[in-house]
Amino acid sequence: VAVAGDGSFYVADGYCNARVAAFDATGRFLREWGSARAGLDVPHSIVLDQCRELLLVADRENGRVEAFRLDGTGAGQVDLSDAGLPYALTLRAGLLQVLLWPRDRSDPLP
Repeated sequence: VAVAGDGSFYVADGYCNARVAAFDATGRFLREWGSARAGLDVPHSIVLDQCRELLLVADRENGRVEAFRLDGTGAGQVDLSDAGLPYALTLRAGLLQVLLWPRDRSDPLP
């Protein structure tokens, strides 16, 4: 879940629906985007970059981070599939940090 300054929030709904859902500050559903057909496969983590007005989504099974404008339109992606599966995202001082789990191993890299 990513919460905006105005109280609206965004949910990465990855295990059943492969989507991102947007809600207003009262919890009223506004819109959704994504789906397995639209290219998201287990959106696992989400962060809001309010300065850039972007949502960053860990698209876990596709091995990438997707960027979306707040209306749900695509704004780019970073392919991390060679490094592993993105499980968690955080923003620190404007820099995106990604927790990756190696695709071919059951234990984390040292």
